[in-house]
Amino acid sequence: MLVYVWAYEQEHKKFATQDVFVPWHLHDTYEENSKTVETKPEESKFIETGIKDKDKQATVYHRYYHVFMEGELEKLIEQNFQGKLVIRKRFYDHANWVVLCEKL
Repeated sequence: MLVYVWAYEQEHKKFATQDVFVPWHLHDTYEENSKTVETKPEESKFIETGIKDKDKQATVYHRYYHVFMEGELEKLIEQNFQGKLVIRKRFYDHANWVVLCEKL
């Protein structure tokens, strides 16, 4: 299993906290194409939470992210999969912490 998570310790982006909301732009061309699919009333609530950005021709949504500090992902894996997974590699890659695990 290969797991990539955003790193808290990024060079070019600083986070005030580990739990953040990050803007995501859904471009109008995609949104127009997806309107042909019928949705249930509870599914349409997601679309209502976006903010229209006419300049970028997109709707902006805010995604929740937990950014991980060094060693945090490994600790979670070890605590929750003890005896089932073994960590083979761990490293930092382009603002991400990466863990490669193998099933025992």
